Amino acid sequence: QASSLQTLSDDLYTDPLRFVYELVQNADDASSTYLQIALIENGYLIVSHNGKLFDENDVRSLCAVNKSTKICNSQTAGYKGLGFKAIFGKSDFVLIVTNNGSFRFDAQYKFNWTWSDVDQTTWEHDNKRKFIYPWQICPIWTENKQIPKSIHTWLSNSKIKMPVNIIIRLHSMIETRNALEELTTQPHTFLFLQHIRQVEFLGLPSTSIIHIEQESDGLIKLLHNKNQSSRWLVSRREVLIPREVHKDIRLPEKLRNISSAVIGLAAMLQNDNPRNFIPLSNKDSVLFAFMPTKISTYNLPLLVSANFLTNANREQIHTDSIWNQWLFESIPRETIEWVKELIKKPNWKHTAYELLPMPTQSRDSLASKYNESCSNALNYTKFICNTRGEDLTLSEAIIDLTHLSNQQFIGTEPIRLYFLHQCVPQLKLSQSHPFIIDHHRLRDLGVTIFTWEQAIDMFKSKEFQKKFSVDSNIQLISYLYDSKIDKEIAKLLHRIPFIMDRNKCLQIPTEIFFPSKFNDISWYSNNTQGTYVHEDLMNKLKSDHIKWLEQLGVAFRTDLSFFYHTIIPQASTFINVENAPHTIQRLCHLYVNGQIHPDDLKKLGKLSLLTKDNTLVPANRLYLSAAYEPSLSIDNYFPTMPHLFVSTSYMQNDCRIRWKHFFVLLGVQENINLIPLNDNNRLFQYYHEDQMKIIFGLNSNQVHRYKYRLTITFLELTENNFDFARFFWQYVIQNINVRDLTRSEIAYWGQHNKRGAIFGSEVNSFPQWFVLNRSCIPVQILSSNDIYKKECFKSIHVYSNQLSPWIGRYLPTFECTPNGESLSDAWVNFFKFKTDLSIDDYIYILHQIYVRNQTGYDFEDDLRIQKIYTNLLNILSNIDINQRQLYREKCLSKSICFLSEYNNLFMPSEELNFWSIDELQFPS
Repeated sequence: QASSLQTLSDDLYTDPLRFVYELVQNADDASSTYLQIALIENGYLIVSHNGKLFDENDVRSLCAVNKSTKICNSQTAGYKGLGFKAIFGKSDFVLIVTNNGSFRFDAQYKFNWTWSDVDQTTWEHDNKRKFIYPWQICPIWTENKQIPKSIHTWLSNSKIKMPVNIIIRLHSMIETRNALEELTTQPHTFLFLQHIRQVEFLGLPSTSIIHIEQESDGLIKLLHNKNQSSRWLVSRREVLIPREVHKDIRLPEKLRNISSAVIGLAAMLQNDNPRNFIPLSNKDSVLFAFMPTKISTYNLPLLVSANFLTNANREQIHTDSIWNQWLFESIPRETIEWVKELIKKPNWKHTAYELLPMPTQSRDSLASKYNESCSNALNYTKFICNTRGEDLTLSEAIIDLTHLSNQQFIGTEPIRLYFLHQCVPQLKLSQSHPFIIDHHRLRDLGVTIFTWEQAIDMFKSKEFQKKFSVDSNIQLISYLYDSKIDKEIAKLLHRIPFIMDRNKCLQIPTEIFFPSKFNDISWYSNNTQGTYVHEDLMNKLKSDHIKWLEQLGVAFRTDLSFFYHTIIPQASTFINVENAPHTIQRLCHLYVNGQIHPDDLKKLGKLSLLTKDNTLVPANRLYLSAAYEPSLSIDNYFPTMPHLFVSTSYMQNDCRIRWKHFFVLLGVQENINLIPLNDNNRLFQYYHEDQMKIIFGLNSNQVHRYKYRLTITFLELTENNFDFARFFWQYVIQNINVRDLTRSEIAYWGQHNKRGAIFGSEVNSFPQWFVLNRSCIPVQILSSNDIYKKECFKSIHVYSNQLSPWIGRYLPTFECTPNGESLSDAWVNFFKFKTDLSIDDYIYILHQIYVRNQTGYDFEDDLRIQKIYTNLLNILSNIDINQRQLYREKCLSKSICFLSEYNNLFMPSEELNFWSIDELQFPS
């Protein structure tokens, strides 16, 4: 037993402070309020306190293992009966001096042999080991005269006579001194003690005194030598224990007999601002079992103290313990309940949310229980207090960053109804008043936020505008006027629709006008009168407000102010079927009279125009119809697509040349040219995704922009349209520089300061991608019944017309021959046409000639056959015999026939003979 006790003491507490913690805990359990820890000469450590004296049961507990006196006392921390044994890992002499006597545990004491049936020498001989007395559990009564002089002197001279003194002769004085010096710098070690209020350290280089002062509302102030060391907000939470938790087989008897457990929570406060919390560092975030453990893996934001089940030296926690798992489940739940209480107190209502728990990054069963409980408690507990003092869950709350809910002219109901109409999935507006104070932790947890962006959206909604009055609008304008120094509001003023028009709709400053004496109805249809400020609003606006609104862009309307302030900003939306004719005619009139500069008209590419089928299409997507005499008329190629061409109804009796110039300035096309490629091009996304495959490891979302972004007018309409494609490519080849089409596009991608974003990567231009991937190249192929089939192929399946002497109409050849000549190499390279014929191509052509000419052949095919024979002989003579055999077998299997000298008939290859002029013998 003695060896076991020694091993237990040595293994339990290797930390030089751990045995001191055990003595501190024992002193606190003895209801001590004052604790003294002293190092004296000859290597003695004296721990003294003013708590309860040792009684017989205490002594019996010291002399046994797992036999604690604290099992039945729920107010004490210990229960294993091992704490005191920690001393024997650091000492072989422990003396306990109390007011009612002294006793010691002494490894050097010569115990008398008490077994009568065998002497010690015989026992050691028989057992082959030395007998060791279990001195750690054998108390020795000690008279005063037996107490070492240095101890006696120190106790006699002590200013404060303590009723309980534990004297330990240390193995290592230096190790313990260093540990105690470190302890004096960590007053929070004593934070969760129930009774001790002062700890004095003597015998160190300087005397240290720690005071634990309890203030109101759970505040605890820790002082070191009368100087404030730290302040803490502490809460002791009593939690009912579920019945199933008592089933934990590791649960000690003391914990089996209680119905509730206490969890201590402590949050650190700033010294200079004791209403603000300080997050704990990882090294400080340890679990407490009344005194600190070494368990810091969970990085909890608070100090937590509870009766955790740990191993004997309190350095590891049992992760599979049902009890521990329940405690970890309770920690976030009780933290949130604590926050809920603090929020109702004036001192903490602005900072208590800082204490809300966060998931731990640890990965074990305790962390899983903690995180699951944390998530559930945060989502389902009503811990958020609204501005009326009512409790809400996360999903019931709204943070109003605009503060409009506090203003009478808006109030809470419009914002609440806005979110109801928005159908925000996480928001459950069961409360009539969901508004709460702003806090970053609540934002992080996903509380719905009402921002100025959403206020803008709300102001635009019909539901809001229907109930919004002129008087409320006056107050809103006054509020924004007074708030113009707010940087966020000032930045958004040009986007906030806050000025009521004649239709009681809210407009942004640049889209509304003050009415003036000038009122030309020709700009408007009835439903566009809303661009004027409401008459009642005009009558009530203060002069300061009017001047301010003018500075924001509200102008007194004239033709030109309307053009610049309404039509240009609203180019894509202003035109409708009703106002289209007279608005465009008015613009043309202003242009012809020199009031609008051509450069301004060029800004109206998205302005919709009427087409030949009376639909509205943006100008930059239209082509001039033949009536306007464009440079290149293409109406005839699209008889079923009138929506591509500008309506002739605009001209009436006016000069068509004037209208032509006007429409061209708006962006209407009159020619086939290189034009900018728009994102709304129906094929742009396909092109975009294909180019990204060229840049290794890139996805399409990472590309910022393209450098050139060019296409050709109506390029997409060549797809599967033989007649237009032939006309289109004939024109393009003659009029567009091929270098503009073969130039690589540059895609800029990746992070803005990286190489991809600065220099970009080469990809295909849109036209080159189009010809390679869409059936847009016109070809004519001769069928077996001598009928020409007109089709469009992808360029990579088409042969260059340079090969026409060999191909004829038997393979797809580019149909266009500008100026009657073959394509240049540059254009062939752009289209990526095939420029060589394979053996298979030759065999295919010969077979097609045979099929077409079984009863005879024409002169062109005769020449073609001779050319093919010549090329085939050249190719076959340069390949090995095995390859030639493969082609021979292919010809036999397909019954390929060749032209013979016998009556110019086609015959199978196996019936033909071959002779060489080299073998011919001439007469001598």
